[in-house]
Amino acid sequence: MIDNGEVKKGIYGFYLSPIKVGHAELTLGDVDYSKLTGPLRPIPVDVTVTTNIGHFTANFTDIIVNGQGGHFLGQSAIPDTVTSNIVAPTNDAATKFYELISPKIQLVSTAGIYAVSCSEINDIPDEVTFDFGGVPMTFPSSELNVGPYLRVQQPWGRTKDETTCIRL
Repeated sequence: MIDNGEVKKGIYGFYLSPIKVGHAELTLGDVDYSKLTGPLRPIPVDVTVTTNIGHFTANFTDIIVNGQGGHFLGQSAIPDTVTSNIVAPTNDAATKFYELISPKIQLVSTAGIYAVSCSEINDIPDEVTFDFGGVPMTFPSSELNVGPYLRVQQPWGRTKDETTCIRL
């Protein structure tokens, strides 16, 4: 995009807002400084490591759940900017992460999707801080409910499961 003149610089900025507020934004090639309420907090990206589909990786300094940290030091992950996902290197990392939050959250798909009964999702009090390269971002439990699970069925249909909710 830089070579084609579509963006000015090889950077992008995110404006993350609460679900109630909406209007999260991605700015390509620059940062929308009108959205900043404090200093710019760049997250170091490891451009030497990409996946086979071209994603970048960022190194976790840590993930802290309800004040408990130290479980993910030095691991890298793919912060998927088009979905609510963060792709970790192994299911072990995801399992540890969800065990810290609640034993009610279980793996429901071989694709690595973790979920909990929708009737119980609001009963899980937690606060999660993702720290990428020394830049902590804290999210309350109200921001971690992704909603009902869409089960993929063959041939390529989807069924909405209103009883099972995905939990970031």
